[in-house]
Amino acid sequence: MHRFTLAGEENRLRFGWRYEDREYEEVTVTSTSPVLTDPLTGDLTERSSNERADKARILEASWRIGLNKVFSVEPSVSWGQYTSNVDSADYDKTVAGVTLRADF
Repeated sequence: MHRFTLAGEENRLRFGWRYEDREYEEVTVTSTSPVLTDPLTGDLTERSSNERADKARILEASWRIGLNKVFSVEPSVSWGQYTSNVDSADYDKTVAGVTLRADF
């Protein structure tokens, strides 16, 4: 984080990187009969259980721009790359936003 004054108002520039490593079990459930009749009476049985491992690498940036002594605006953006040993869980995600802040 870097704080500085621009046009007489306080500003803050922030960059970040985050790494997440998640491991959990993924359980696949299937019916014991061709037609599911009642899941409360035991018509469902566990078919398989696999370890799933996900990893996320996220870059973040924001700039808080002081408008006056009370108000500031903060545009931000983050980009993440999410990978998993389950192919359907691989994706990239970009999030952008603008926040109006009031400090009292």
